[in-house]
Amino acid sequence: MFKKAIILISVILISTGFVSNKNDDRGELVIIISNIQDLSGKLRISVYNQENEFLSESDLYKYHIENVTSKDLKIFFKLPEDAYAIAVHHDLNENGEMDKNIIGIPKEPFCFSNNVWPKIKAPEFEECMINLRRGEIKEIQLNLDTY
Repeated sequence: MFKKAIILISVILISTGFVSNKNDDRGELVIIISNIQDLSGKLRISVYNQENEFLSESDLYKYHIENVTSKDLKIFFKLPEDAYAIAVHHDLNENGEMDKNIIGIPKEPFCFSNNVWPKIKAPEFEECMINLRRGEIKEIQLNLDTY
C-alpha cells in the first residue's frame, strides 16, 4: 500500500510540474528541407555543435537518415540549448557518401543551415550557426541545390 501511494504521489508531482523534467533544457529544431527534385534516395542530415569538427563524417553531434517521400520534408530534433550547424546531403544513389566529380565538386544536392552556399571552399561553422534556446521551437528552411 505504501509503495502504491509513493508511486501515485510521484506521478502527480511530475504531471503538475512540481518535479523538474530532465529534458527541460531542450528546445526543438524543426528543419524544413525544400527544393527536393528527385523522390529517390535518402536525405542525410548531420547536426554539429561547437564541440564537433564541422563537416566531419565521424565527429557529429547527431546524424539522421530520412527517406525521400515528397518535395518538401520536415525533420524534428529535440536538442539541448546550444549553437548548432546543419549539413544536408541528398544521397541519390544511397551509397552513403557525397559523390563528387574529379576536382572534388559535389554532384549530389546539398545544403547548409542559414542556406550558406559555398563559393570557393566549404563554409565554416560560424557561417551556418543557429542558436537554439531552452524551450524554444525554432523552424528553419533549407533549400537543396547542386552546382
